[in-house]
Amino acid sequence: NDLVERSEEVMEMASIYSNAGRVVIWLGLSYSNSSLALQTLSRLGEGIVYSSEQRELSCKKDSWAKRLQNDSEALVSNTPSWIAISELLRREWFSRLWVFQEIGLATNAMVCVGEDRVDWQLFKLGLLWLWPMLGDLNRLIKNLAIEDFSSSSISGFLDITEEGEAGSRSLNSLLEKTVKLSCSDPRDRLYAIRGLTTPKELDY
Repeated sequence: NDLVERSEEVMEMASIYSNAGRVVIWLGLSYSNSSLALQTLSRLGEGIVYSSEQRELSCKKDSWAKRLQNDSEALVSNTPSWIAISELLRREWFSRLWVFQEIGLATNAMVCVGEDRVDWQLFKLGLLWLWPMLGDLNRLIKNLAIEDFSSSSISGFLDITEEGEAGSRSLNSLLEKTVKLSCSDPRDRLYAIRGLTTPKELDY
């Protein structure tokens, strides 16, 4: 029946994403400041050391990320970069449910906007650095208004790619991570994350 076929199709796509040499995350065509957004996140990511197990982030000595942390003037002087990132994060990809599976299963992913590209890991590290800085940035830069990642869909995309996160692939956890993501068919709320669940969860 249709439900069985739908389930089999979902699991087949999960297998494709898991075994792909590289998954391309297409955020859309480039615009005036999208290159700056990717360049900024990549530069920040290059200066980050991050432990997935301890969830600890630190900046490399003399890195740009380190210099920015306690320098309000430097943060303000880079306002165009923060505006560019803010606009990038408003793109439709970050609100779509089905793409959650592709990034959650990818072993090697690349973020592409037009002809610009950056490795997902650098992109993610840049966002992880940005997360605790949002309060200062929103205070210092008028009308920036980047929503706290914990209140948006962004946190789910960051969490699902963590290695060794206990319970990250349980059904309840996945539903919580994707609650703000949209889909056209309500049934897809489960189908879109089925390929991410642990084998034990699939027995229920």
